[in-house]
Amino acid sequence: MKQLFFYLTLLFFSLPAVAQPDLSGNLQGMGTWIKPGKTIFNSKSDPVGLNQAMGYLNAGYYFTENFKIQSELRARFTHGNSNPLASQISDGSANSADQFRLDKTHRFNDQNSADFRVNRFYVDYSAGQVQLTAGRQRINWGMAMIWNPIDIFNTRNAVTFGEDLPSSDAARMQFYFSETGSAELVVKGSERRNQRAWAIRVKGNIRETDWQIFGGQRNDIPVAGFGWSGEFLKGGFRGEVLGQFKTYKNAIYIELAPPITSNLVKTKETEPNIQAVISYDYTFENSLYLLTECLWNPSGTEKDVLSGILNSTDNQWLSPGVLNLAHQVSFDLTPLVRIGGICLWNPDDQSWTAGPNVNWNLSDNIDLNGMFLFSDGNETSEYAGLGTVGFVRVKWSF
Repeated sequence: MKQLFFYLTLLFFSLPAVAQPDLSGNLQGMGTWIKPGKTIFNSKSDPVGLNQAMGYLNAGYYFTENFKIQSELRARFTHGNSNPLASQISDGSANSADQFRLDKTHRFNDQNSADFRVNRFYVDYSAGQVQLTAGRQRINWGMAMIWNPIDIFNTRNAVTFGEDLPSSDAARMQFYFSETGSAELVVKGSERRNQRAWAIRVKGNIRETDWQIFGGQRNDIPVAGFGWSGEFLKGGFRGEVLGQFKTYKNAIYIELAPPITSNLVKTKETEPNIQAVISYDYTFENSLYLLTECLWNPSGTEKDVLSGILNSTDNQWLSPGVLNLAHQVSFDLTPLVRIGGICLWNPDDQSWTAGPNVNWNLSDNIDLNGMFLFSDGNETSEYAGLGTVGFVRVKWSF
């Protein structure tokens, strides 16, 4: 009944929005090719392909100057292998944990399907120093560039090509007590209990450095954190720290001697845990951009990192490993063509994924971009399972 009510509400508010002349959106065509690496969970490495045609419609409607409604609808048609890894890499919204099921998938056969999803749908009202937002929205608290442990409402996979970012069905209240300072309360609902969360955040600016501090609860676990974003040696200097006060311990014990076997052992322990990120980026006058970032999780696994994947999932860690490094470079080859590359590396198990990327503005409203990633490591390492991945996307915006 609540889903039916939500659909009727969506239809009611979308009708006047569609009548407005300020609609926007885009049409995309994207091809993804993956040759998975071999891990203890997957011995097959046959190449798979996934071709997608997608349409996005953004509609907003202002009832008054302070009261508006905003929506984003997605229609997607896919052809190819329905490999879970291909779907996860090509669709960033796959990590959404929503309260309401506002999506529908129709499978024509094993190779072809169509799905429709409400990516965003929220009401926003402001009165003086108070702003209220309710509905499906993205609440982005992260301040670093690759990994965002303090983004407890919309955790995002670092390796994804899709432009669809995870969403939350949440209620949000913000109080602005100065031009740069505010206090905020967010309550997130979800069908899955381990995806529910709430938190109170205070943010401000001191000496041209943005900062924030917050506390709350996620998956029945108390959490607290802080982050900053400022300048150091004329470059961007950012960091995030998230602490949680209970850790779920699930482990997969692996016997590496042939034949390789695994055994899942579940336990629960109460102990503190932290995740921390530090990031620095610099842009030269000739447009050369350099980024380096480090993710540290002292409760992670140093050896046979893949054995800690369930522990990482239960605690919503960004990596099952202890240490991860990211390096990124990009450069404007011409005013319309930007080339670059990225590398993610786990120095403990010596696994990595890296590759080039290109972004080409074909015209004012047509973009072409693509990327290849090559990975290496042993069967129990963090990144070896990605194998070789490539994608090409053409987008027409209107």
